[in-house]
Amino acid sequence: EKGEQEESLCRSFISQLKDIRLQLEGCESRTVHKIRSPLDQDPVKECAQRISDQQEIHLELENLQKNLGKVSAQTQQVLAQPEQAGSAPLLRSELDITLQKMGQV
Repeated sequence: EKGEQEESLCRSFISQLKDIRLQLEGCESRTVHKIRSPLDQDPVKECAQRISDQQEIHLELENLQKNLGKVSAQTQQVLAQPEQAGSAPLLRSELDITLQKMGQV
């Protein structure tokens, strides 16, 4: 019973970490796209819009960072258990990859 609960918890955290990583990749993609796009006919207006877009992405990243901090702390507790679920190595890997991605973005 406890093993099943641990396994379910691991799968839940793996799913949450994958979702966070997808959102991080989305923020990164939008940022790169905006940077690489040429300016339109009205560069001042376009720059103002890009700044506004970047501020929104920054807020989104701050929220993702808070969420990742919570999930990371909970994940560390699960991984610190003496008896680990079968998916614990995958959970550790997902956590490491997602933390690395947050550091890059």
